[in-house]
Amino acid sequence: VGLFPYVPYIETDESKKKPTQEIEPMRHVTKDFHTVGNNRYTNIHFDVWGYNSSKQTTVVIEKNGLNYHLFGSTETRFLSPDSTFSGGTTFQAIINDLEYNKIAAINEEVFGRKGIDHWIEYNQKKKDATELKIEKKEKEYSDMGYNPITTSPKPSGKVKRSKRKAVRKGSGSGSFDGTPTTESNRKTRKKMQSDIVHLYDIFESYKRKIKELEIRKQEALDQMARYQLKLDQYKLLMGYRWASFKEYNGLYVFEDSSTFDIRTQEFQFLPTDSTEVFEVRLIAIPESSLSKSADEVMLHINVMDAKPDYNARVNLDLVDVFDSDKWELKQNLFTDEDSVAVQVFFEGLLDRDVPFCVVARGEGVGKWDGVHTVKDYNAEELNTYPGNPQKTKMDSTFQRLRKSELLIHIDRDICLEINSFTDPVKSNISVTNSYISDAMNKYGLSKNDILSAYRTAAILAKAKSELNVLAGKFLSREDAKVVIDRLNKEIEKAKVSVGPTSLKLELLN
Repeated sequence: VGLFPYVPYIETDESKKKPTQEIEPMRHVTKDFHTVGNNRYTNIHFDVWGYNSSKQTTVVIEKNGLNYHLFGSTETRFLSPDSTFSGGTTFQAIINDLEYNKIAAINEEVFGRKGIDHWIEYNQKKKDATELKIEKKEKEYSDMGYNPITTSPKPSGKVKRSKRKAVRKGSGSGSFDGTPTTESNRKTRKKMQSDIVHLYDIFESYKRKIKELEIRKQEALDQMARYQLKLDQYKLLMGYRWASFKEYNGLYVFEDSSTFDIRTQEFQFLPTDSTEVFEVRLIAIPESSLSKSADEVMLHINVMDAKPDYNARVNLDLVDVFDSDKWELKQNLFTDEDSVAVQVFFEGLLDRDVPFCVVARGEGVGKWDGVHTVKDYNAEELNTYPGNPQKTKMDSTFQRLRKSELLIHIDRDICLEINSFTDPVKSNISVTNSYISDAMNKYGLSKNDILSAYRTAAILAKAKSELNVLAGKFLSREDAKVVIDRLNKEIEKAKVSVGPTSLKLELLN
């Protein structure tokens, strides 16, 4: 499946008085897939087209709310969960700029210490104070209308001053007869009217200022809402629950045991009984947090299923090779068909820098999961085979559970793995070793658990013997010695895990 971030949509720009519509590319693409289920692995192979060294290619996988991130690397030009990227733009940097610069600046402009809200509150208080002054002045002016007009026989100060001035000029007498004074507060009323008009002018100026500030605030909030919508979209693309991981020589193991191999560019989900939906998102990185220009990245995806242990170099499937309640192995493990794989195994052991381990498990009662036999953690043991015991015992539903397997994995390390299972019919083996009896009591182990452990130990001993012979056959004396010594040393250290405990090999021989 090809993922291309060019899917068009109609974008409405409401920032203008008359909203406009334009056709724009999505700049990201999301595709739904399903895991294969049926207890098979789901492998997803990625191949990036149009890799941009100045912008970090970003791919997000999401399943059950958990997000797995893959980023382009400047060094390898491959995808990797490692987000380290130098000399270019990352999508997280775009998110951070939008959130901590663009939105934060508007937030400070509106709600900051000296922001728009502060000045709206300041002018509102001034407006309210001015309104109180107006009410007080208007009341004083109104009260003056109820004061009586008084007349006094005595001349007013103004009259006295004009008389004195006239006397000095010799144009009048100093007598004040017939010049009474009338007190009507006309001058005071006129000044009070002027004060009230001036207060109204101030009041209106505060109203205009508040309205201007509220318009500025609304415009800023609208802009911030548009930025926040874009930020929410960006964060949703990246996901809110990032899967943690650990890295081992290029293999990344996520918290739910999903893996990504940087060498093969394959992401792998663990097997599940039923199918599950997962998304793959490809994000084109814009020039900036507000830019509409983005890189032309494309992605090719191949989704496929895989059987468990499909990549084991040696995969020996041993079905019903033991007699009832016995662990003696009467047949050889390796045939001529395994010669090439065995030689590759020996070549791997010659490289001491490659870690080597032996894993041995007595799995007890098994169950069929639709693909292969696995441990049944809720096994209910039967006293005998149902129906005709001889016939039922050889039925495939029981026979496939009496299975042992020998696997050799060669990748970043080398692992020799042996597992043995039994069917659910109770075993009648006699356990005489007191240490094993004590372990059965302590850990609640059944005789089937112990029987499978004995069989695993027998296979391991047989494998050791045959591989030692084959090493001498396929390798030079010097190389054979290196391989045999390393193989035998690791096998001697091995223990057979059974239930919640493990048993030393000498107890099972």
